[in-house]
Amino acid sequence: MRYLFVLLIFSDWMLNLAQASLDKENIIKISSLKVECEGDRELCKQFQDSFKLNPNKLFTEAGLYNFLSISFQENFIKNAKFQILKDQDLYRMRVIVQTKIKLKNIQYKIIHNSKPVEFTPQGFSHLEYFEDLNLDDLSRRILDDLESRGMIAEEVEVDTDSLLQDGNIRIFVNVLDVLHVKQIEYNAPLSYLSFLRERFHRFTKKQWSKVDFEIALDNFSRDLFYEGYYFSEIKYNAVILEKKHLSLKLNLIVGERYNLAPSGFKIFSRNEILAFMHNFIRNKSGLFDAEQIKNDLLLKYQERGLYGTTVTIRKQDGKDRLGQRMLVYYFEIHEGRKVAVTDYDFTGITFSRKRILSWLETLNSSLVDRNYVDETAYYKFVQVIKNEY
Repeated sequence: MRYLFVLLIFSDWMLNLAQASLDKENIIKISSLKVECEGDRELCKQFQDSFKLNPNKLFTEAGLYNFLSISFQENFIKNAKFQILKDQDLYRMRVIVQTKIKLKNIQYKIIHNSKPVEFTPQGFSHLEYFEDLNLDDLSRRILDDLESRGMIAEEVEVDTDSLLQDGNIRIFVNVLDVLHVKQIEYNAPLSYLSFLRERFHRFTKKQWSKVDFEIALDNFSRDLFYEGYYFSEIKYNAVILEKKHLSLKLNLIVGERYNLAPSGFKIFSRNEILAFMHNFIRNKSGLFDAEQIKNDLLLKYQERGLYGTTVTIRKQDGKDRLGQRMLVYYFEIHEGRKVAVTDYDFTGITFSRKRILSWLETLNSSLVDRNYVDETAYYKFVQVIKNEY
């Protein structure tokens, strides 16, 4: 009996090295096959059901190697090896596979002063296998998430004793301290100080929650945006004090205030027009460009099939109810009209004209169906024609 080769899969480099050593012209006929699997019972059955290698099938050595390397690429395989024994002209194969551990659940037990804390860290529910779970990362994320909710802990205990039996791991954390917001310092234009205090005073004397506080910041920024402060900026700094307290400092820069006043629209509603403008401004962070807003608006009309639309812009300085300077931009819209299509002209075609015109139905354009110009649909039509050829 002759020992042919044994391969333990660890890396692509080792696989390629093994493949290079094979005699590609040698023909192998597997006379018997034994598959052994260690690990999760369901995963072992899944591998054995999918590992289709019929006895008496002929392979070149390179072909057999490729078949095995593909079979061992399942993401639930931790490691695998195979052994082929040659006895005269007969080849017997033994395959040994070790699966990963299927992760069914992560159970959390977090307590403070011997009382349970309702808290579930996010970001690990998608993991299928224990080997894919980074325990250091898990511990760090838990401690960071707890701190963002005002809870301070020093370590995370991970219990994996019953992992093989039930697929569960258990997490235990003892929260040592709970942070409360002691004070908030406000730095803002005088006219906005009272408004800022009114929105954020509710966080003082309460347990710190970074998540809730940043949601409040986002909502405040959104409200400022719709008030016309398109480029306002609000930031905060949190400092942990002694005796489990937290100090916050809020800094607000409101910048210029704008007012957009569109008129003359019929095809679009006022809300749609303002939504077009606001989306443009958001995508141009820190820059207000009335001409580009106008061009974006003209493009929206063209996409609706209206050509010849014009927009006139007029700027005026004004003041808001607090006496602050406000820049008013008037956009006077003169809507264009739909352009009728009288005929289609094709050159260099081999399909019949009637057949090509039938492809217009695939565009799903109400404008084209009613014989109006729809440039977006016609760009798609060019691609349809290419695909048919």
